[in-house]
Amino acid sequence: MKLVRTNILFIIYLCFISSDPIFVADGQYISENHKSAIRVANVAYVEVTSVDKPSSISQPCNIVLFDIDRKLRESITNDSFVNDIPTISPDGKHILFVSNRGTDYQTRLMLGDMAPKQIYSYDTENKTVSLFLGSTIKEIGVWKNIIWSNKIDELIVNGDLNSLFSYSLTKGLNKQIMKIEEDGYISSMSLSPSGNFIAFDFTVFSPIQFSLRILDINQQKSSILQTSKRLVTLCDWSPDGKKLLICDSLLKFYDVSSGNSQCLNIPGEGKVFYVGEAKYISDYEIILLAKNELYRYFIRDHRLVQLTSDGKMKNNLTIRSTFRNYSFK
Repeated sequence: MKLVRTNILFIIYLCFISSDPIFVADGQYISENHKSAIRVANVAYVEVTSVDKPSSISQPCNIVLFDIDRKLRESITNDSFVNDIPTISPDGKHILFVSNRGTDYQTRLMLGDMAPKQIYSYDTENKTVSLFLGSTIKEIGVWKNIIWSNKIDELIVNGDLNSLFSYSLTKGLNKQIMKIEEDGYISSMSLSPSGNFIAFDFTVFSPIQFSLRILDINQQKSSILQTSKRLVTLCDWSPDGKKLLICDSLLKFYDVSSGNSQCLNIPGEGKVFYVGEAKYISDYEIILLAKNELYRYFIRDHRLVQLTSDGKMKNNLTIRSTFRNYSFK
């Protein structure tokens, strides 16, 4: 009788720890009870720096890593240059960002936002910054549309306004994966968890029109999910690949299969809570950049938690939920 009772209790225990799975960025599913032992959710964002230099120069900003769970912060860069547009590799070992640190002061003073910029890489294991492939870019707008594919050595970039290319870190720009035969430009790209689809906004110049679209990478074909009179300023796949988090002046969940959308009800949002960026942490949590601060939003119980309070943030946010080997200072 005692043995039977023990077995029943053990089965109940297994059911308990296996309930309510939470998605982790590297594809594992774990229970709520064990997430604190395994998951370390991190954000890379851009922080505006206050320095005593002429206002005609682009406002200096630095790349910052933030451990959401432990509320730990570490600067990747700490200087008076413009360090911007971070993107994190799938394994969390490298962070690419754009910087004008290779430009002399006089050039930056004369050219401001148009000063030459280069791509740098931050090694999260060795904690060092180095020039990435030595490449200089002329238009920073092109590299605002850059995401890692699901391969460690491959990026997906805007080769021009209406085309996407895969970019091999060993071979360079080598393959066009999409070209839209319309006069417009691509923005707000997001790669699906499977790595097979890219959701993005496409803006047609004349007459002006915005559309949320999805690209099947394997078929190299895109389709329109919805059209709008407003630009989709952010787009992010849910970890289960079923929904998109989008913002076209309102923050919404968009169901990819049904085409239905639902506005996100943020407590106290009103007219002053403008969301600049938003990303999924898990199927049940979202990280928000609003009012120059970082917030954590719990979808199930509609709870909003403020994570920062220094008012230095600007609109650039990228997530990698597991830096397993990374130790914050």
